[in-house]
Amino acid sequence: MKRLKSEAKSIMEDNDSLIIFKSKDERWLTKEIVGDERNKIDNFL
Repeated sequence: MKRLKSEAKSIMEDNDSLIIFKSKDERWLTKEIVGDERNKIDNFL
């Protein structure tokens, strides 16, 4: 995962972002933003 994030950063432009959703449980998601966070999204439907 670290290598993929590093490669993504190397090809992303200044305003690009990548959102990675992780789930350890079916009911809960955590998100990690790589790059520039444009809009703060609290809920994901």
